[in-house]
Amino acid sequence: MPFTTPSYIHKLPFGPPDSIPIHEFLFSDGDQYGRYPIADSRPPFTCGINGKSYSVTEVKSRIEWLSAALASELGFEVNGGSEFDKVIGLFSVNTIDTMTISGAAHRFSGVSSPISPSYSTAKLARQLKAVKCKALFTCTTLLPTALEAAYAANVPKTHVYLLEIPEKALKGAIIPTDMKSVDQMIAEGKKLPPLPQLKCGTSGLPKNVMISHKNVIANTLQMSIYESNYKNGKLESLLAVLPMSHSYVLIVTGHYGVYRGYNAVVLPGFHLVDVLEAVQKHSIETLWMVPPMIVALIKNSAITARYSLEHVKTTVVGGTAAVSSATGAIRGSATFMADNEVILSLRNGEFSPLESGDTDEACRLPAAHLHWKPHVEFIAPNNPMQSVRSPSGKVSKVEKLALLYQLNVLRRIERLSTSAYLTRFRKWLTQQRTKALNGNYENVSDCARLARLNLKKLKAETEATKMLLLHTGCAKISLLLSRLAAAAEAIFKGVENADDILKQDGHFNDLGSFLSGKNDFSVLLSSLAHTNPTMRVLELGSRSTNTTATTVKALVNSADERSYSKYVYTARNEETIQLANMDDDRMNERLHEAHQWHELLMFAGFSGNEGLIMDDDHITATILTTVATPIHEPGKVTLLGHPYSQDHTNALSELLREMSYEVEFRTLPQEPDPEADVISLLDLHDTIFFEMTEDTFTSWMMSLIPIGNIAEHDGETPCTKSESSKKLEITRMGQLQTLQWTEDETKPLQDGQVEIEPRAVGMNFKDVLVALGIVESYKPGLGIECSGIVHKVSSNVEGLSPGDRVMAIGHGCFTTRFISQASLVVKIPDNLSSEDAATVPCVYATAIHALTNLSGLCEGMSILVHSACGSLVLAALNICKTMGAVIYATVGNAEKVQSLIENFGIPREHIFNSRDVSFYGDLMAVTNGQGADLVLNSLSR
Repeated sequence: MPFTTPSYIHKLPFGPPDSIPIHEFLFSDGDQYGRYPIADSRPPFTCGINGKSYSVTEVKSRIEWLSAALASELGFEVNGGSEFDKVIGLFSVNTIDTMTISGAAHRFSGVSSPISPSYSTAKLARQLKAVKCKALFTCTTLLPTALEAAYAANVPKTHVYLLEIPEKALKGAIIPTDMKSVDQMIAEGKKLPPLPQLKCGTSGLPKNVMISHKNVIANTLQMSIYESNYKNGKLESLLAVLPMSHSYVLIVTGHYGVYRGYNAVVLPGFHLVDVLEAVQKHSIETLWMVPPMIVALIKNSAITARYSLEHVKTTVVGGTAAVSSATGAIRGSATFMADNEVILSLRNGEFSPLESGDTDEACRLPAAHLHWKPHVEFIAPNNPMQSVRSPSGKVSKVEKLALLYQLNVLRRIERLSTSAYLTRFRKWLTQQRTKALNGNYENVSDCARLARLNLKKLKAETEATKMLLLHTGCAKISLLLSRLAAAAEAIFKGVENADDILKQDGHFNDLGSFLSGKNDFSVLLSSLAHTNPTMRVLELGSRSTNTTATTVKALVNSADERSYSKYVYTARNEETIQLANMDDDRMNERLHEAHQWHELLMFAGFSGNEGLIMDDDHITATILTTVATPIHEPGKVTLLGHPYSQDHTNALSELLREMSYEVEFRTLPQEPDPEADVISLLDLHDTIFFEMTEDTFTSWMMSLIPIGNIAEHDGETPCTKSESSKKLEITRMGQLQTLQWTEDETKPLQDGQVEIEPRAVGMNFKDVLVALGIVESYKPGLGIECSGIVHKVSSNVEGLSPGDRVMAIGHGCFTTRFISQASLVVKIPDNLSSEDAATVPCVYATAIHALTNLSGLCEGMSILVHSACGSLVLAALNICKTMGAVIYATVGNAEKVQSLIENFGIPREHIFNSRDVSFYGDLMAVTNGQGADLVLNSLSR
């Protein structure tokens, strides 16, 4: 789309040479490249929410350190290999480190590929694959999409890094601890040797538009020259709210502002109040916006009036009034202005719609919103369960105090008469003292010394340890142990009950909080609730409400809505349970190890230890398990088909065998294996019910009778078939994500028409261009050639009948019911497959029209065919051979030369080089100066 640069746009004083890298251009002080002095420059980037900023020197250093860390971790060489082998993806909202990532990629001669944060997982994965991304930077709020897309694009999770965003922008998302952040990478880079100097420039790949380093520098200089006429070197603050993944913003915010010494106030997205607060707080003078943002400011004038916008001097708005054609092309004009001056004027521009554009049909009712989180089945079991580590020594001090009280209590109740169950408890206390004397009491290193203390020293040690814990998070546990120990004699005499002491002042909840607080299951529970927001929860056997409170809190989403349909809580109630003749000698039994629990759970029908975490000092373990899913064992499969359908059969058979199935092939007359599942391929090439013989019908019915049931309705057995038709279409050209199957209007056949059930559709390059919105089709519909089976014919059609295998040409072949004029339909020869036939109509019709109708090719004429191995030209070569023409051809390599010799019998001396003009001299030499009668060049227009 050509346009003329207006006269008021200044020309560059020089053409930037390829040898200037972007980072050298932006950060070289002095007059070499005209950059504003670094010492006098404002911080290039400031967070508009929390005020955090970096100076020019800091940004430069962060780029150097990050590039060194990335080069080391990814194995990149600064001046080695192609820049397209060192692509770094950037999928994030705006941050003050966004350009640090791009700068780091440029620094080691790589490519920065900014990607719109609005992309879906599928679109992001396509982008990462297209640019062969080696690492991806993202933010916490986009992490689920980023990880899923990275997995699909074969980017390891270890090469996915996190950018810091303000806490307000997190919206409740939890920052993972198992992924490296930009700051951690920079810390590693500080320790590495600096990278060598870059010898060449680099490129950027935002979306499908490549902005070379030379273009970045040229655009930056051009804007700087223009502004220098009316800004007189004054430093400004810019509003950076437009996504930096856009090429327009990439230049303005990421490079031009840094070069001019400006300060860009960065916001992660457009939220009216955030924008107004940032403009007021940071005295922003220049706003770079798009029309919807201006409309929001005007429509919400009551809110806008609360803030001071007196510092705003310039607002630059880019927008266009455009119309869309029936096939999706957008045409319109646009004018860009600043300070009442036109800086760019565009007339009668033609564009393809952006993939991220909103559709007019989008529902605007605020009835629901999407909340993206990982599905519980796609997160590693251990990741959502995190151990909450206590401060160093905290647990051992509690264990020490417990041992001291046990020793103290044992001395006081050792000779008291008591009940049977307390006698067993006293026996247990004695065993604990024996373990301590032998130095085997866990988590208390000086247990032997404590066990040998006399009563006076034991009391003093106990009191000192208790006082230490009173100043920690274990104070309540310390007090609880003290009260139980003080009441020990009364409990053993039957005067007091231990349960009553535990219930006083919420002591039992304190104990439950201490024990259950060792692990954090909030991420797991939140993910479970998100996956199944109507789940039913059953909590068993808890005497403390702490676990219940923690669980319920995790099952409430960010909108304070519960994500469960029913919660059942059961507490222990010994009064309702009767035990008779129960051997209760289990108190000294060894607790099960984790691997033993795995075996026991598997035996009980669970999945075993799917997730396992240990608490402080590995005292106890928490296990995640689910009901085991039955494993389907691959069995036998019979492929039912025709003898000539071996191509499809072999491919499917190989796939099934890779899945450990036992596969055999049988035809219809053969007896089926009663133990095998049957996959029928009979309809792949022919509809078996047309021209069915009696034997075929009998064989078919023998397969159906044993498994069929007859359903009678009003005394009749109905046999219905849906007559609805589907078509593949793009609801908005240029937006591949709108490709979908839609209902096709059923129309009756008109005179001279044929209805075809397509079996294969030829994919032409034009279909791709139309779908992308690059080329406008004169008629809607995808697919312009196909092969299939005739389903119906109109009364006046001759030569075609239902059941015929045919190929056809026409618009909209990607459908289940294609209607075409009979004159555009021909039968397929028996030796031609449906797939091959679908590629014939367009290229052969084009070649025949060009060679016979337009050029009058006849026997004995000579023809020069350029680029002779393309699909259209191959068709032309077959026609030329059939008509007896003398063929000369050009190709690009030796492999194609050999193909023409072997497949078309063209003499070697008739084949020339298509990569330069030498073919002319070679042709004239071999034809004795006569040349060729015709020239076919399919690449010209």
